[in-house]
Amino acid sequence: MAVPGLAGHVISPFVGKTYGMQMDIYAKRLKDIEKKLENPDISKDQRGKLLSEWMDLALERNDYVKDNTENVD
Repeated sequence: MAVPGLAGHVISPFVGKTYGMQMDIYAKRLKDIEKKLENPDISKDQRGKLLSEWMDLALERNDYVKDNTENVD
């Protein structure tokens, strides 16, 4: 989950520049998978693999956010 707007600017001194870069990487990878899922011609098996990959990546991103923001008050 990305930190929007003002909260993103407030939190950046605490989580660092690499946090924003990593979140951009996660967003791009998730968007790439979503684009592939939009294709109506992919097989059911391939769709399942893509959905699984998307879920794994989303959970990884959420863990990354939690690990980097749990000490920011």
